[in-house]
Amino acid sequence: MTRCVGLGSKAGTSILVPVNGSEVARRAADFALALARPNRARVKALYVSQGATRGRKPTSVSHRREEAVLKDIADLAARYGVAVDTAIRTRGTPDKAIISEVASGAAMVVMGVTQRRGEELFFGDTARAVLAACNCPIVLLASERIKRGTSDTKLVAA
Repeated sequence: MTRCVGLGSKAGTSILVPVNGSEVARRAADFALALARPNRARVKALYVSQGATRGRKPTSVSHRREEAVLKDIADLAARYGVAVDTAIRTRGTPDKAIISEVASGAAMVVMGVTQRRGEELFFGDTARAVLAACNCPIVLLASERIKRGTSDTKLVAA
């Protein structure tokens, strides 16, 4: 059995996957679960409430949506036979919540990201902050292939 670099073979190792209900975040969760299964790792799905980033209390509608996203990930984990923990953070920005969870012992982070247009490869402020602050392996799973310039060269990050 092969092991993922950075996860080791210690049972109970945790892979953190931030989720927000987007398709790319769900694909990242799927990828994290696929990594976790042969490595006997746990997955922690983290949802950072949108109200948290705006300083508002979450409404019952938004809270139900957040819970539904996490239930979807839990159902996916059950199909993989992987243990999953879920959490909703209502305080702080997504990058700070992710960095805090990593500091609590995550061995790896798998994030769904969307490439931003521009001359340089950029996946947003959250991904940049997590990459800068975390020493564990981080997998960025991009949403699509993006053409650069007029050439036929494509950047593939998935």
